[in-house]
Amino acid sequence: ERKGFESSLVCGPEAGAEGSLLSEVQGPVTVLSHLQREISPRADLRAAVTLYRLFRRERPHIVHAHTYKAGVVAAMAARWAGIRGVVFTPHGHIFAEGSRIPGVPSGPRLMALREITRIAQRCAHRITALSRVDLDQQLSLRLAPPSKYSVIRNGIEVDRFQRAPADHARWGLNGARPLLGTIGRLSEEKGHDVLIE
Repeated sequence: ERKGFESSLVCGPEAGAEGSLLSEVQGPVTVLSHLQREISPRADLRAAVTLYRLFRRERPHIVHAHTYKAGVVAAMAARWAGIRGVVFTPHGHIFAEGSRIPGVPSGPRLMALREITRIAQRCAHRITALSRVDLDQQLSLRLAPPSKYSVIRNGIEVDRFQRAPADHARWGLNGARPLLGTIGRLSEEKGHDVLIE
């Protein structure tokens, strides 16, 4: 018999399409005003201190830190708070060749972020990569030892999106050609232009 577990969510104040999922969260939700997408040393330090205090008070068994920015802050805060299971899922990384992520600096500031990322990944007990290519890129940057990484691809139940032949006809498709689709924000770094091309 599987044992149950309790979970809680800590997130930044950004709403929009991602924020609308908060209504589906089962368990406590804590919104930290200083946990922002943009790099801001002052806000990032305040977020790290707040997370550290939260982790020391709540003593979770596992902290799963998601996305690059929030993940870096949370992974370091969790490890410093003595959490014994820290998982970091960066969802890709900002150092990927050809990445087009708004707000990411270049030159010496990007190199400084690489060192901060190394510290954060050292703080994590496990790191997940989205694909073998993502894993290879992170390993080539020597962000963490290979033993820390696992590849866990984004999962989508494709059967939910396969259409019946009647639906194909309604969309003017005869089923003879492949049907392609993409799901993601309409922002440059998602690469929709690459798919179209």
